Amino acid sequence: MSTPMDVRGDWDLTQSNGFTVHMQIDGEDPDGTFNGRGNIDGKAGFIDLADTRATDHEITFQMGAGRYTGQFDFQGRLTGTTVDTSHPTSQATWQANKLFGSI
Repeated sequence: MSTPMDVRGDWDLTQSNGFTVHMQIDGEDPDGTFNGRGNIDGKAGFIDLADTRATDHEITFQMGAGRYTGQFDFQGRLTGTTVDTSHPTSQATWQANKLFGSI
């Protein structure tokens, strides 16, 4: 069994549509599920994350109407896409501002 990437801590996602999402990940279980919240730059308050999962090669989570899916490369860089589940044609790519390693 592979070890999930450690996504705990504070980090940012820079989206291609100009928004930055400030992430605060409090804890992560050995199976890769994690808990935390995100704040979209310029908007008030944090939104709890749902349906979270990190593996050794990808991450998925829901934040409000946004569904985020990303991939870790061999150096620990994380990039991905987000889709507005209320308006599926509204999509953006993103990249994290930190390198990740295994738990």
